[in-house]
This record gives sequence, structure tokens and C-alpha cells, in this order.
Amino acid sequence: MNSNNFTSETSIYIIDDHYRIVHFNRELQQVFPQICCGDICYEVFCGEKAPCGGCPLHVSENESTLFYNKKIHQWIDVSTGTIDWPGKGLCHVVLSKAIYEGNKNLFYNLTNLSAYDELFELNLTKDSFKVLFHLSDKYIIPSEEGSLSTMMAEVISRELVHPDDIADYLDFWNLDTIMDGSAASPSRFF
Repeated sequence: MNSNNFTSETSIYIIDDHYRIVHFNRELQQVFPQICCGDICYEVFCGEKAPCGGCPLHVSENESTLFYNKKIHQWIDVSTGTIDWPGKGLCHVVLSKAIYEGNKNLFYNLTNLSAYDELFELNLTKDSFKVLFHLSDKYIIPSEEGSLSTMMAEVISRELVHPDDIADYLDFWNLDTIMDGSAASPSRFF
């Protein structure tokens, strides 16, 4: 599905405790024309066989979260709440709105955090990266997007890594082992 189908309006759907869709609005149906009441949300929206790892329902009510939908290749801003739905009892309401990549400061603005100066989207299987947010004039970045391995080599060639730290830098960013390291030591990324 093409993410260009996602409207600028808020898509709304309501699901029960078993992830079954009990209601949805027209905006959501424009994105997912095949949607029907009774469908399992994670199957129809994300193509998953089990609830999504980053399921928005696991976020505290009245809080917003960012969710990447792999099926439509789109970042989504999601808010959830509960509602007493006629004939279904207590259900979950999910409000979602597409995040457009052209707004580089959107992640910063949405989270109201100043905990980071840069935010990159990495695709390790495609050896690519894209800068989603970069605090101006704080750090030098070689480019806004491109090949991750080329960017890493450029960082070293431009002497943006101290010579004593090059071996650790290369070990950390080894594309063949980076996922093994994240599973063994999640703190490696914080």
C-alpha cells in the first residue's frame, strides 16, 4: 500500500480487547479499503500474525506515541483511549495521523524532549540512513541521507571520530553484527 493514501485527516478505529475492529471512520477506509468490522487490527493494518511489538495500546491513555507501520511504510502519530461502545462494552479508541517526512523537526516537536540532538532512521538491510532531526550548528553531518556504510567511512575520513576511538566506532557500527549486539546488550544503544 502506498503511504500517499494516508489522508491529512485523523483516522479513527475502535477495537475490543481481542484486537477485533468494531468501528472505523471513512478516513481509515481510504487508507485500508479492504477493512471490515470484525477484522483483527494487527493483521489488516500491519500484516502481522500477533499484536505489534510497539502496539499503541500499551501506551498510557491520553498519551501520544509514534508508530512505524511497515505495511504502508509510514510513521504514524497515535493516541489511544477507552470508550464504552454500544453492544461491545469497554473498547479502545485509536486515533492516528500520518507524519510527513518533510517536517524534519516533527519528532522533536511531538515529544517535547530535548534529550537528543540528532535522530536518524536506519535501514540495516538496505544499508541506508536518513536524518529525521538534526539540531542546527551542533554537530557536523556528512549528508542528510544515503548509504550507511559510505557515511561511516566518510565520518572517519573527515576525522569526525577521535583516532583512539575508530576501532570501537567500527565495531559498534559493524552492519554484520549490530543486531546481535542489540539483542545481547540493549544498553549499548543508550
